[in-house]
Amino acid sequence: MKRFLPLLLALVALAGAAPARAASPDVGGQASKLQTLYREIGVQRAGPAPRANEDVERAGRRALRQRGDTRLYALWRVLYAYKSNHVDQAFKDWIATVRATARADDDAELTTLAEMMEAAYELETRGPSGVDDARWARFLEGSGREIGLMAGVERIRLLARSGRWTQASQFAGELFEDLEERGSIARPLLAEAHQVHSYTLSEIGDKDGALDHMAEAARLDERDAFYMRKIERLYDIAYTAAELGEIQAAERFADMHHRMSAATGDQDLLTWDQNLCAVIADARDDPRAVLRCLVDAGPALAAPRDRVSVSMLRLRAKALARTGYAARARADLAVLDQAPPRAARPDPIGRLLVEAYIANAEGRGKDAFALFDRWRATHAREASATQAATAAQISSASRPSCAPSAAKAAA
Repeated sequence: MKRFLPLLLALVALAGAAPARAASPDVGGQASKLQTLYREIGVQRAGPAPRANEDVERAGRRALRQRGDTRLYALWRVLYAYKSNHVDQAFKDWIATVRATARADDDAELTTLAEMMEAAYELETRGPSGVDDARWARFLEGSGREIGLMAGVERIRLLARSGRWTQASQFAGELFEDLEERGSIARPLLAEAHQVHSYTLSEIGDKDGALDHMAEAARLDERDAFYMRKIERLYDIAYTAAELGEIQAAERFADMHHRMSAATGDQDLLTWDQNLCAVIADARDDPRAVLRCLVDAGPALAAPRDRVSVSMLRLRAKALARTGYAARARADLAVLDQAPPRAARPDPIGRLLVEAYIANAEGRGKDAFALFDRWRATHAREASATQAATAAQISSASRPSCAPSAAKAAA
């Protein structure tokens, strides 16, 4: 029986890939869309990488010399960039600067901006339990139009992360209209609204819609986006392309991501780059390439504390098991068991698959077949339940996907 196991386990890749492709049948359209986007966003002309995020710092210093809404939006951009990329100390330093400026100028809006962005950072790092609806309502409705628009981006994130996808989508559609009406000053805010909404669509399985919004975000802010934001855009597009099975396109965007990340010398960006490399290698069904992508990631995986390190460790455990390194795969699973819950949601289905590969590597053919059978049944049941639960969500949540083109057509 053991000699047939590799053939049966090879079916795992097909079983896992089928749902994603079924959800987005327009494969040729996706490839064309990605090719066009690759030409359009022009990140290869981004210029030399700034050291120590000097482009963000320079924009912040310039913002402090401005007044009114121009200053408010410019300082939001600085805080949002550091918040979204988890540059903790720089974020705290600029929060302190914004508060000091608010006191010196008796500017209540700046004070509220600092409070709102601190709440947003809490949401980003602690999850939806960190920011409740009542607390958020103050920023959305009781702090003026500009703060309300800025808080709207975080509201989309909060709704989606707490599973209220239809509400997130409806709110996003309204926010797109408001931001387009606000004009050029809100352009960076509109770009981020599209980016955040893309995560909602990706979460419910509408990868094609997610890609549309990522593309719109990249086009909106390509001319003046901070270098770190351009890198994040590339990561999201490459990751989604891999999920869609468009491996060639994923690799092209990932190559740009790698070159830009390496140019910064920033270790956090390089860690995300290693994860992207491994994700694409896994989508290409190449476990040895996964291990090559993660060869320098050892220190980050010794005690994973965030979602990117958990992702890499899961990918490495699977690749080790598939290539016959059962003991090392088991060691990775043991480390995963110690990761804090906030780092990532449990993945019992993925774990079953790794355990099936481990059993095969250890020569326990009967156990491997049993584990694989459990994985296949659980995977199918979960996929069916998810499809049923999100059909209505996708229908309503996909409507804002038309917002970019509709707005342009109306113009």
